[in-house]
Amino acid sequence: MVNSALLPEVVLLVTEYFTPSEATAPSLVCRAWHDVFAGVIWRHYMIRPRCMSPSIATLTKNAHRTRKLVYFGTQMAVEDDLAVPYTRLTHLRFHGSDYKSARVWDCLAQLITRNQQLQEVTISDHVAGAQIELGQALASLPALRVLEMRKVCMDLKHWETIWNGCKSIRELRLFSEHTKDASTFNEEALEMHTELQSIALHDVTFFPLLGSSPNLRRVSWEKIDDSTILLEELTGLLLDGKLCQLECLKIPVAEDQPLASTLKAMSQVKELSLEEGSIGTLAFKDLTQHFATLQILSIPTNSMNASILVPTVLASCPLLTSITAPTVSATDLIHGAPWVCSRLKVFTISIEITDTEGDAVHTQSREIFRRLSKLEHLTELRVHGLMGENEPTFQGLDMRLESGLGQLSSLQHLWFLDFSDTIQNMSAEDVAWIRSTWRRIGHVFGMCNSQYGVFEGQPLL
Repeated sequence: MVNSALLPEVVLLVTEYFTPSEATAPSLVCRAWHDVFAGVIWRHYMIRPRCMSPSIATLTKNAHRTRKLVYFGTQMAVEDDLAVPYTRLTHLRFHGSDYKSARVWDCLAQLITRNQQLQEVTISDHVAGAQIELGQALASLPALRVLEMRKVCMDLKHWETIWNGCKSIRELRLFSEHTKDASTFNEEALEMHTELQSIALHDVTFFPLLGSSPNLRRVSWEKIDDSTILLEELTGLLLDGKLCQLECLKIPVAEDQPLASTLKAMSQVKELSLEEGSIGTLAFKDLTQHFATLQILSIPTNSMNASILVPTVLASCPLLTSITAPTVSATDLIHGAPWVCSRLKVFTISIEITDTEGDAVHTQSREIFRRLSKLEHLTELRVHGLMGENEPTFQGLDMRLESGLGQLSSLQHLWFLDFSDTIQNMSAEDVAWIRSTWRRIGHVFGMCNSQYGVFEGQPLL
């Protein structure tokens, strides 16, 4: 018999610490507990399609418990699925499949309209025909904080409806292809979004939205061809005093001069991420004025001046929490100034041991391990090599106790280790040390040696 003192308020508080899988067993204790823990099971995401989901009757019965819904639609029965009477959703992700039926989008618009407390909405995957009803439904949500639209084809007038209606949005991700009407926004009709802090774009058509977001802090861009156009647009807005809060920039590639101009115009930089190309001389010079505030830096793997840039950043950015760096020689790392990035949590780098004869490998590895040991907040460490066609092309960091691995005993927060694409000759003792010292380690990637094989994301058990 269940102690009535635990029902229902106390148990309800306890459920906040349960995941859906953990709530299954206690939901079978008794009817009262079932009613409480069923809320945990149903308030999280439900994954489609129909063959993997409960019946419509079951969904309807538990609709009042559901808070987060992920829908991977199929053409069959989609209208019935969307007609389930959800009224308490806070998160909705709808992944369509090139639906042509206007009725489907009417049902989706009605679902959104019924759930006025929605805070996050994602609609994606080759959506066609989404027009005025969907635009009006999204514009009516007073609590919407995050909106993501992928490959959603809508006329610009309906995008304007969404923009002018959703004043509470803080994060906007528009990865849609060019809109049907091929016109431009009526910039005078675009209302100011004072709450918007992050925007991710894929089409230059949406550039006018940048000028209507005075408190924007983060801009992300995906298309390579138009990166220079984006940087020029941002620089103009910055110089006009319209993006004074901008501090994070993520783009696939950038030419030296446009990137330098944007960095020079920004009052501070907390994040800079590039996927391709390199940070040129001019951009690097203007980036140095932001070293005091820089927290996240991602540098392309083929960056030409990495031997100067990486050691300088490690020795000059005290607030740095994450860095993804290209190949740097061990000599450049150990001869640079002492690292000051004591808050670093994520460190990804390719380290080339240039002198592989005698004790040189051990000496260089020991010095690098000594520097890494100071990064006591480190949670993810990736020390890669460089792969040729079939095998690593150079000696990477030597992950053995005799080369100084034992100095890393201070990294007690480490849970992710990756030394893939490096040449290693670790012993059973080295593996045992990793297992016993880093108690939180959960994922390890890399080849210990030719006999032990490869760890592929599994803990060292």
